[in-house]
Amino acid sequence: MVCVWTMGAGAQTIRTAGELFVHLDAAQVTGVAEGAPVPVWPNLGSLDDFVPAVAGQGASYAADIGGAAALQFNGAPGCAMAQAGHTGNATKGGVPLSILGTNAWSAEVWVFNPVGSGIETLLTWTSRRDGGDRRMMEMRYGSDLNNAVEHWMRNMGWNIGLPAYGQWHHVACTRDEACVNRLYLDGRLVNTLDMGGVNMLNLATNNALFAVGAVDTWNGWDYPLSGAIAVVRVHDGTLSAEDVQHNFTVEGGRFGGLWQAAGAAAWNEPANWAAGAPPAFGQPVYLNGGGTAVYDGAPYADGVYTGMWHAVHGGMTLAGGHFTALPTFANAYVRAGIG
Repeated sequence: MVCVWTMGAGAQTIRTAGELFVHLDAAQVTGVAEGAPVPVWPNLGSLDDFVPAVAGQGASYAADIGGAAALQFNGAPGCAMAQAGHTGNATKGGVPLSILGTNAWSAEVWVFNPVGSGIETLLTWTSRRDGGDRRMMEMRYGSDLNNAVEHWMRNMGWNIGLPAYGQWHHVACTRDEACVNRLYLDGRLVNTLDMGGVNMLNLATNNALFAVGAVDTWNGWDYPLSGAIAVVRVHDGTLSAEDVQHNFTVEGGRFGGLWQAAGAAAWNEPANWAAGAPPAFGQPVYLNGGGTAVYDGAPYADGVYTGMWHAVHGGMTLAGGHFTALPTFANAYVRAGIG
């Protein structure tokens, strides 16, 4: 079952699947100074809030990472945030059984990684204290092309190349009742993997706990993230491809330039952008709505690059017909201001 979830007056509406156990949003962190440790990350989902996995450490607050508020993870093992009550020796019981074993689930993360370095953990709800083939659930985004989702065996790779560093990305992974796992990047399906039958995913129940920014192991917290996370959601149902695209679209304007005009329209017209203004310098651009942005040379003059995320539909035309781009592949860039 897919439901609608609205966060406050004027906030954007997202779709959920089943029960929404975890919904973390850096915009909900208040009263924390820039660069200070975050003592509590409020969980708008049905489970407890998240707190530093190691007392006195955890992630820090940043009001503006690539244009969005986020929690900054410093690459040290102690930077992890975990569900309150389950921050020590991976206390049993922190994770509902409905997303363990062979059951269906969905997870979403908005992440900003400036430079990937080895294995970096985004989200996990299993512990390596009970590791084994096809028993782990770890979402990752570092420099490892073949392990976007780690299961200890039969992992899911990016398939299209690593997501561009230094930009916000929406990463989603789902599992359905037919035991098919799917990986999405910025609203686009990038990998599908059958994890049933002889390859059945059976997530470990022992020592299971939620954590963001690192994973629990016998040697403490490991594989930490050196980057920022703004939003985390975990559902106990399956988001469809349309649901994932919807959630990416309704939140995309917060993390970059989300184009909303149909047909060909002017880049510099504020009404053509979800945020009510053209994207700031260096922000990514989402042209997923089927329209075409007609670029007239400003504000990206003099050959400055502007990043474009997976623009599955639509494209860009530079004024005077000098250049037309249809960026349908990963990490595409369009160079503007060329006469």
